[in-house]
Amino acid sequence: MKHVFYIIIFFSVCIKSYCQKTVKVTFENQLIVSEASLASVPEHLRSAVLKQLTSVKMLAYMCFENNKVYYESKSQNKQIEQKGVVNDGVLNNEGTISKDLSTSVKSKHSKIIKDSYNNTYTMKNNGKLVTEKLPIVKWKITNKKKNILGYNCTEAVGLYNNSKISIYFTKELKKVASPEKIPFIDGVILEYKDEKSIGKAIRIEKNQPSIKNFL
Repeated sequence: MKHVFYIIIFFSVCIKSYCQKTVKVTFENQLIVSEASLASVPEHLRSAVLKQLTSVKMLAYMCFENNKVYYESKSQNKQIEQKGVVNDGVLNNEGTISKDLSTSVKSKHSKIIKDSYNNTYTMKNNGKLVTEKLPIVKWKITNKKKNILGYNCTEAVGLYNNSKISIYFTKELKKVASPEKIPFIDGVILEYKDEKSIGKAIRIEKNQPSIKNFL
Protein backbone atom coordinates (compact mmCIF):
# COMPACT_ATOMS: atom_id res chain seq x y z
CA MET A 1 0.00 0.00 0.00
CA LYS A 2 2.89 2.30 0.86
CA HIS A 3 4.47 1.66 -2.55
CA VAL A 4 1.17 2.48 -4.26
CA PHE A 5 1.04 5.79 -2.37
CA TYR A 6 4.55 6.77 -3.51
CA ILE A 7 3.73 5.83 -7.10
CA ILE A 8 0.64 8.08 -7.02
CA ILE A 9 2.70 10.96 -5.61
CA PHE A 10 5.38 10.42 -8.27
CA PHE A 11 2.92 10.52 -11.14
CA SER A 12 1.13 13.55 -9.68
CA VAL A 13 4.41 15.47 -9.56
CA CYS A 14 5.26 14.41 -13.11
CA ILE A 15 1.87 15.46 -14.44
CA LYS A 16 2.04 18.82 -12.65
CA SER A 17 5.55 19.42 -13.96
CA TYR A 18 4.51 18.55 -17.50
CA CYS A 19 1.48 20.86 -17.41
CA GLN A 20 3.55 23.82 -16.31
CA LYS A 21 6.03 23.66 -19.17
CA THR A 22 5.96 26.84 -21.24
CA VAL A 23 5.77 26.90 -25.03
CA LYS A 24 6.98 29.94 -26.98
CA VAL A 25 5.73 30.74 -30.49
CA THR A 26 7.44 33.42 -32.59
CA PHE A 27 5.20 35.13 -35.13
CA GLU A 28 6.18 37.05 -38.24
CA ASN A 29 3.60 39.74 -38.93
CA GLN A 30 3.04 41.55 -42.21
CA LEU A 31 0.78 44.48 -43.06
CA ILE A 32 -1.94 44.16 -45.67
CA VAL A 33 -2.01 47.37 -47.70
CA SER A 34 -3.98 48.12 -50.85
CA GLU A 35 -3.39 50.89 -53.37
CA ALA A 36 -6.83 52.24 -52.49
CA SER A 37 -5.64 52.89 -48.92
CA LEU A 38 -2.81 55.05 -50.28
CA ALA A 39 -5.10 57.72 -51.73
CA SER A 40 -3.00 60.50 -50.18
CA VAL A 41 0.14 59.25 -51.96
CA PRO A 42 0.75 60.57 -55.51
CA GLU A 43 -0.56 58.02 -57.99
CA HIS A 44 2.79 57.47 -59.70
CA LEU A 45 4.38 56.58 -56.33
CA ARG A 46 1.75 54.19 -55.01
CA SER A 47 3.07 50.94 -56.47
CA ALA A 48 6.56 51.59 -55.05
CA VAL A 49 5.22 52.55 -51.61
CA LEU A 50 2.88 49.54 -51.64
CA LYS A 51 5.80 47.23 -52.41
CA GLN A 52 7.83 48.70 -49.56
CA LEU A 53 5.06 48.47 -46.97
CA THR A 54 4.14 44.87 -47.80
CA SER A 55 7.79 43.80 -47.63
CA VAL A 56 8.11 44.81 -43.96
CA LYS A 57 7.86 41.91 -41.52
CA MET A 58 7.79 42.38 -37.76
CA LEU A 59 8.17 39.88 -34.94
CA ALA A 60 5.89 39.11 -32.00
CA TYR A 61 6.01 36.43 -29.32
CA MET A 62 3.35 34.27 -27.69
CA CYS A 63 4.15 32.15 -24.64
CA PHE A 64 1.57 29.91 -23.02
CA GLU A 65 1.38 27.65 -20.01
CA ASN A 66 -1.69 26.14 -18.36
CA ASN A 67 -4.56 28.60 -19.04
CA LYS A 68 -2.40 31.72 -19.45
CA VAL A 69 -1.16 33.28 -22.70
CA TYR A 70 1.53 35.99 -22.68
CA TYR A 71 1.72 37.97 -25.92
CA GLU A 72 4.32 40.62 -26.66
CA SER A 73 4.84 42.78 -29.71
CA LYS A 74 8.03 44.79 -29.33
CA SER A 75 8.46 48.37 -30.48
CA GLN A 76 9.95 48.43 -33.94
CA ASN A 77 10.90 51.19 -36.35
CA LYS A 78 11.95 49.94 -39.76
CA GLN A 79 13.22 52.25 -42.44
CA ILE A 80 13.37 51.07 -46.05
CA GLU A 81 15.50 53.26 -48.25
CA GLN A 82 14.83 53.21 -51.97
CA LYS A 83 14.99 55.63 -54.85
CA GLY A 84 12.95 55.38 -58.00
CA VAL A 85 12.38 57.21 -61.24
CA VAL A 86 9.21 59.25 -60.96
CA ASN A 87 7.44 62.14 -62.69
CA ASP A 88 8.84 64.77 -60.38
CA GLY A 89 11.76 65.01 -58.03
CA VAL A 90 15.45 65.87 -58.12
CA LEU A 91 17.72 65.66 -61.16
CA ASN A 92 20.62 63.28 -60.39
CA ASN A 93 24.09 63.01 -61.94
CA GLU A 94 22.86 60.79 -64.75
CA GLY A 95 20.29 63.33 -65.88
CA THR A 96 17.24 61.33 -64.83
CA ILE A 97 14.58 62.52 -62.46
CA SER A 98 14.51 60.60 -59.20
CA LYS A 99 12.94 60.87 -55.79
CA ASP A 100 13.54 59.29 -52.41
CA LEU A 101 10.81 56.65 -51.88
CA SER A 102 11.94 55.65 -48.39
CA THR A 103 9.24 54.27 -46.13
CA SER A 104 9.10 54.11 -42.36
CA VAL A 105 6.94 51.55 -40.53
CA LYS A 106 6.50 51.89 -36.77
CA SER A 107 4.82 49.69 -34.19
CA LYS A 108 4.36 50.30 -30.47
CA HIS A 109 5.54 47.96 -27.74
CA SER A 110 2.56 46.09 -26.32
CA LYS A 111 2.03 43.31 -23.80
CA ILE A 112 -1.12 41.43 -22.87
CA ILE A 113 -1.96 38.45 -20.68
CA LYS A 114 -4.92 36.32 -21.73
CA ASP A 115 -6.83 33.80 -19.66
CA SER A 116 -8.51 31.00 -21.58
CA TYR A 117 -10.56 29.91 -18.54
CA ASN A 118 -12.17 33.31 -18.02
CA ASN A 119 -11.94 34.47 -21.65
CA THR A 120 -10.26 37.73 -20.61
CA TYR A 121 -7.21 39.81 -21.42
CA THR A 122 -5.20 42.09 -19.12
CA MET A 123 -2.93 44.96 -20.11
CA LYS A 124 -1.51 48.16 -18.69
CA ASN A 125 -3.37 51.39 -19.39
CA ASN A 126 -1.84 54.61 -18.02
CA GLY A 127 0.20 52.56 -15.58
CA LYS A 128 -2.79 50.59 -14.27
CA LEU A 129 -3.73 46.99 -15.01
CA VAL A 130 -7.03 46.72 -16.82
CA THR A 131 -8.88 43.46 -17.46
CA GLU A 132 -11.51 43.12 -20.17
CA LYS A 133 -13.54 40.33 -21.68
CA LEU A 134 -12.48 39.00 -25.06
CA PRO A 135 -15.13 39.22 -27.77
CA ILE A 136 -17.05 36.10 -28.68
CA VAL A 137 -16.43 34.74 -32.16
CA LYS A 138 -18.60 32.01 -33.66
CA TRP A 139 -15.85 30.07 -35.39
CA LYS A 140 -16.82 28.04 -38.45
CA ILE A 141 -14.47 25.14 -39.16
CA THR A 142 -13.71 24.64 -42.86
CA ASN A 143 -12.30 21.63 -44.68
CA LYS A 144 -8.99 23.38 -45.42
CA LYS A 145 -5.87 21.87 -43.83
CA LYS A 146 -2.28 23.05 -43.59
CA ASN A 147 0.94 21.82 -41.99
CA ILE A 148 2.70 24.58 -40.06
CA LEU A 149 6.09 23.85 -38.54
CA GLY A 150 5.27 20.13 -38.41
CA TYR A 151 1.82 20.55 -36.83
CA ASN A 152 -1.39 19.64 -38.63
CA CYS A 153 -3.68 22.67 -38.66
CA THR A 154 -7.31 23.28 -39.60
CA GLU A 155 -8.81 26.50 -40.89
CA ALA A 156 -11.58 28.34 -39.10
CA VAL A 157 -13.28 31.58 -40.11
CA GLY A 158 -15.37 34.11 -38.26
CA LEU A 159 -16.20 37.77 -37.69
CA TYR A 160 -13.82 39.68 -35.43
CA ASN A 161 -14.15 43.43 -34.85
CA ASN A 162 -16.83 43.51 -37.58
CA SER A 163 -14.47 42.11 -40.21
CA LYS A 164 -13.66 38.66 -41.50
CA ILE A 165 -10.80 36.74 -39.96
CA SER A 166 -9.39 33.36 -40.93
CA ILE A 167 -7.09 31.29 -38.74
CA TYR A 168 -5.24 27.99 -38.79
CA PHE A 169 -5.08 26.19 -35.45
CA THR A 170 -3.70 22.90 -34.17
CA LYS A 171 -4.83 20.60 -31.39
CA GLU A 172 -1.52 18.75 -31.36
CA LEU A 173 0.06 21.13 -28.83
CA LYS A 174 -2.65 20.09 -26.31
CA LYS A 175 -3.28 23.69 -25.24
CA VAL A 176 -5.52 26.68 -25.98
CA ALA A 177 -3.73 29.85 -27.11
CA SER A 178 -4.20 32.73 -29.53
CA PRO A 179 -2.08 35.79 -30.43
CA GLU A 180 -2.97 39.46 -29.96
CA LYS A 181 -6.59 39.91 -28.76
CA ILE A 182 -7.89 37.23 -31.08
CA PRO A 183 -10.52 35.13 -29.27
CA PHE A 184 -9.70 31.56 -28.32
CA ILE A 185 -10.57 28.39 -30.17
CA ASP A 186 -10.09 24.76 -29.11
CA GLY A 187 -6.39 24.67 -29.97
CA VAL A 188 -3.35 26.85 -30.62
CA ILE A 189 -3.56 29.42 -33.43
CA LEU A 190 -0.42 29.35 -35.60
CA GLU A 191 -1.58 31.55 -38.47
CA TYR A 192 -4.17 34.29 -38.89
CA LYS A 193 -5.29 36.79 -41.47
CA ASP A 194 -7.68 39.73 -41.20
CA GLU A 195 -8.19 42.87 -43.26
CA LYS A 196 -5.14 44.61 -41.81
CA SER A 197 -2.44 41.99 -41.28
CA ILE A 198 -1.18 38.45 -41.63
CA GLY A 199 0.55 36.62 -38.80
CA LYS A 200 2.46 33.37 -39.26
CA ALA A 201 4.29 31.24 -36.72
CA ILE A 202 7.92 30.85 -37.78
CA ARG A 203 9.31 29.09 -34.71
CA ILE A 204 7.98 26.98 -31.84
CA GLU A 205 10.12 26.38 -28.74
CA LYS A 206 9.09 24.00 -25.97
CA ASN A 207 10.26 23.69 -22.36
CA GLN A 208 10.83 27.42 -21.95
CA PRO A 209 11.22 29.12 -18.54
CA SER A 210 7.99 30.01 -16.76
CA ILE A 211 6.82 33.58 -17.25
CA LYS A 212 7.17 35.88 -14.22
CA ASN A 213 6.55 39.60 -13.72
CA PHE A 214 5.30 39.98 -17.30
CA LEU A 215 3.33 43.20 -16.87
